Parts: sequence; C-alpha cells; structure tokens
Amino acid sequence: MLVATRGKASVGRATTTQRWVFPGGQPGRHITSEYLRTLLAEVGINARATRRAALVQFAQDLPAPVLARALGLHINTAVEWRNGLQADFTEYIAARTRNPGRRGNLRSPELV
Repeated sequence: MLVATRGKASVGRATTTQRWVFPGGQPGRHITSEYLRTLLAEVGINARATRRAALVQFAQDLPAPVLARALGLHINTAVEWRNGLQADFTEYIAARTRNPGRRGNLRSPELV
C-alpha cells in the first residue's frame, strides 16, 4: 500500500515520489504481513480471527458464484463455504432480477 509523498526532503532516504503506509526497515520496502500480524497482536488484535470473521460475513452476504468471483476462489470452494452457512438469497435474486444488467458495487443496497 502506497501513499504519495508531499514535498518532504529525501536526505538519507531512497529518492521516490511514493512511500509505503507501513514502511519496512529498508527504503522502498513495506513490512511483511507476518510482522504486521505481530504488531497487531501486541495491541490485542487477533488478525487471523478478524480476517476469518470478515470472510464469513462476506460469504453470508453473497451467493457462491459472486463470492467465488470476488475472492478468486474455485466455485466448489465457494459452494462449500455457502453450504456451511445456510444463508437465504431470495432478496438478492429478486434484486438481480429487477436490475439484470447492473454491475459494479456488489454491496450496493439495491443488490443486498
């Protein structure tokens, strides 16, 4: 993840017009996901459990084909996730029927 630099001196740093939101120990490099997880754990945030909860919520909100496409999962994996959650998609299907050509934000109110 990068953030544009705003006119700061580059003495002692790599010369770049961009910098990392989570800079690493070497100029122009970000911290690793494992190190970020460690930092979050130090302040009481369990990143793995939080990620898992977010994925479960996402899976509850979307049908398997949409979930597979959005997350890059194989359709069979998405179907297994959905079957484990047993959500009802009658409202989603009705919204898609009313707006069959609509694309874009999967979480828009008309589609959820």
